[in-house]
Amino acid sequence: MRHVSSLQIRVREWAHRLGVLRAVHWWPMVVSVLGLTWLIGFSIGEIPDEIAVGMVAPYDIRADRQYAVVDEAATEERRIEALQQARPVYDYDTEAAVMQITHLSEAFTNARLAWAGAQASAGGEESTEWLANLRRRFEEQLGQRVSDAQWEAFVALQWGYEVERAITAVIEQLTAGPVVANVEPLQQEREHGILLRTVTVVDGKRQMAEETIQGAALDRFTGVDPLRTEMKMEGLGRQSKPIREFVASLLQPNCSINLLETEARRSKIVQSISLVTETVKAGEMIVRRYEPYTEHQVHLLRSIQAQKEAGRWPIRSMGHLLYIALVLLLLHHFGSLHLHAYRPVRRDLVFLGAFLLVAVLILRAGGLLSEALATGLPLAIPRGAYYYLIPLATGGMMVRFLLNAEIAVMVSLAIAAFAGILFSHDSSFTAYVFLVNIAGAATMGHVDKRSSMIRAGGMTGAVAIVAVAAIHLMRAGTLGEPLSVHTLVWHMVLAFGGAVFSAFVVMALTPAAETLFDYTSDIKLLELANLNHPLLRELVIRAPGTYHHSHLVGILAEAGAAVIGAHALLARVSAYYHDIGKIRKSMYFTENQKGISPHDRLSPHMSALIIASHVKEGIELARTYKLPRVIIDMIPQHHGTKRIGYFYERAKELADPALEIIDEKAFRYAGPKPQTREAGLLLLADGIEGAVRALKEKTPIRIQQTVQSMLNKSFAEGQLDECELTLQNLHDIGKSFSRILLGIYHQRVEYPREVMQLKDTDISVVDPQESDETLEDPNPPRAPHARST
Repeated sequence: MRHVSSLQIRVREWAHRLGVLRAVHWWPMVVSVLGLTWLIGFSIGEIPDEIAVGMVAPYDIRADRQYAVVDEAATEERRIEALQQARPVYDYDTEAAVMQITHLSEAFTNARLAWAGAQASAGGEESTEWLANLRRRFEEQLGQRVSDAQWEAFVALQWGYEVERAITAVIEQLTAGPVVANVEPLQQEREHGILLRTVTVVDGKRQMAEETIQGAALDRFTGVDPLRTEMKMEGLGRQSKPIREFVASLLQPNCSINLLETEARRSKIVQSISLVTETVKAGEMIVRRYEPYTEHQVHLLRSIQAQKEAGRWPIRSMGHLLYIALVLLLLHHFGSLHLHAYRPVRRDLVFLGAFLLVAVLILRAGGLLSEALATGLPLAIPRGAYYYLIPLATGGMMVRFLLNAEIAVMVSLAIAAFAGILFSHDSSFTAYVFLVNIAGAATMGHVDKRSSMIRAGGMTGAVAIVAVAAIHLMRAGTLGEPLSVHTLVWHMVLAFGGAVFSAFVVMALTPAAETLFDYTSDIKLLELANLNHPLLRELVIRAPGTYHHSHLVGILAEAGAAVIGAHALLARVSAYYHDIGKIRKSMYFTENQKGISPHDRLSPHMSALIIASHVKEGIELARTYKLPRVIIDMIPQHHGTKRIGYFYERAKELADPALEIIDEKAFRYAGPKPQTREAGLLLLADGIEGAVRALKEKTPIRIQQTVQSMLNKSFAEGQLDECELTLQNLHDIGKSFSRILLGIYHQRVEYPREVMQLKDTDISVVDPQESDETLEDPNPPRAPHARST
């Protein structure tokens, strides 16, 4: 067996928690992220191909989103001003003359010693070759070449101490301050000055000090050429001229401009200069139709066009992609882990992805329309107020109407996050979008008629008014937006209108969502509850007993759903259609029989097969009549995996144990067990109604005990294991069922003496397939048929 590390196990656990292993649920989110990225980031404005100053604009041109346009001329002017203030950098090396004098002293000393040694050994006779070698070594130590006249002067003076001291004194005197190659550039910087970096040696370490020099302080800089011209060498006789020329050649600038450092500092200054930009807001009119382009408008349009075509678009799109993916993934992950009712299946994810695309499209279209109204209508309405007329609450209202509150909260957060980047508003607008979506979701719970939608829109509008008032009051007195009663009133009026408008948008979108995604709204359920529905009319004609039974089950299921907070309308309507499969073989079920049962001529196996087949036939009929999926799913779940008890026991009685073993699976419904609270209620109501109706004497105590027995039996058999019914729910359901059944079966009052004579056998648990006679006589003369519930 391959070893699996703890890290691998942990990674797999997290992958499973995040849903990565269920890739079938992720493709709707991927498509949604890509679609939302395009919707949020795309541009719909078109700029004419030919733009020039003086040309006439063919149509109105507005900014499709917010742009920051760089003013190149103003930016360049600011850069030039900054560069003019930048000072050139000069490096002043105070140790240059010292090093030069050191080399001079070493060269003179070595030459002097060599000359003295040669004089002593050769008796004053120096060969030409020896002198050439001495000259070469002297020039190498000195670091520069000497002319023939200068060499002859040194030979004549024998590199004496006097000439060395004279040269050293002149060099020290002339290089006591900064010496430059040319003083004219420095004089041009008298106003702005220069930055002088002085290099000194302290304790053997080079140190650099910076100072700014300008104005008259620059006069202490000396040019090297004037020093060479004005320099004098006296006391050397006829050797003065060549020695003077030698010293002039030794004089070099000890201060020079550092071009690399100067350019580096200027580049840093240029980079620090911020761009001069002009903000063009989304929807802002740039040029109107038939107006000639101005130079400024041409600059704006070309800058916008360049931004559209530049490489920033992929970068912006990547930012939008990451933001949208992060929002959706975090919300989905949080809801899956921490919200019990947040359990969207693949169909729900597809719907949510498609609806978010529609919601963002509404936001974008609403934003453009708001700008058009603000520009085109001659009304004194604040420009920003038109944004509140957008049906911003559509998301929360729509999702709550079709799904549930937990998913509606997640969608409200997502829409608010997207609105924040679609509109150039501050965070208060994002908060407003979230508030009205939550308010819309809260008012749309179990809306059962279209007028209720409009009422929900009005209630959401009331919340919108309070939210707008709160936002404006919080901003009151700020410099950016002083409080104005006129502005506040218009914002509140349009916010109310936008909330009501959201209700109408939901009314328009709901039929399409129900058709495309097979959702069942309360309004759709009310349409199915109409007793004139073709399937119900056929049921009442061909199976009147089943029709009556279904109505009683509906009453029980609706009452039970009401007490536990389940969907009462869904429970009732599902009960109307749960037994429609009995239409085709109605006489095989007790409630529709009149006299002899067809099961008398059939084997128990065949009877059980016919009884169980009404589930499959019911599903087929439901699909033929295009009933919603939620109703179709209830048809097999209302029996769960119950056993067709009477025929199973009958088969065991008729079979020879030595020759045949009865397979219990052949006498059970295929299921599945109830998956929702409504399906669990339907299973309980169906079984209890049949059991109570089968009682010969329907006294209150019998009814109550039968209800409790059937509840206990369903729980003990595990039929309710896969739905969300709790023990407290079962207790409340039992009380509700008993109350309803006591109201239905109140033929007479039961006397205390009769209650005392009750036996346990009289209130035994009744199988839903047993007939009325079976309850009184456990061994009937004929095999009664089963009544399926």
